[in-house]
Amino acid sequence: MGVFTELWDSGEVVKLAIFTLSIYGICRSVYLLYFHPLARFPGPKLAAVSELSYVYHWLTGHYHEYIHKLHQKYDIYGNPSKTGQTFLKSSFYAGPSGYSTIVMERDPIKHKETKKLLSYGFSAKELQAQEPILKTNLDMLITQIDNQIAAEKEGLSLNKA
Repeated sequence: MGVFTELWDSGEVVKLAIFTLSIYGICRSVYLLYFHPLARFPGPKLAAVSELSYVYHWLTGHYHEYIHKLHQKYDIYGNPSKTGQTFLKSSFYAGPSGYSTIVMERDPIKHKETKKLLSYGFSAKELQAQEPILKTNLDMLITQIDNQIAAEKEGLSLNKA
């Protein structure tokens, strides 16, 4: 009989595996809580060492509420009126051509100016004025789709409508 078989039968291999995994878990937890680069940021300790809180809240369907509560509790994004600081977008948003849109604008002051100029076009009054034009175009689209369906016997490719 082999040494491994004797150890397996006596349960020593199982005990060794459990002991090794326990030591690994403890060492990993200590590393994540005290030595990891993200350890200096506030947050729940269970979430720092495992995915259990994520899995629980995701499976119960309340993950978004959990994250919102954490943001409020730890003031993740900060209140610009309190701190006086804002998050600027990265240089990725500058785009390859250097042309800036309101979505890509990195400068908060320019963004605010552009938003002010565009806000008139998206007011309730202006959107109601555009409603008949939108309705006419949607009716035309639906008519074209109906004509395509009548002409095609097998199916409809929406890129032809």
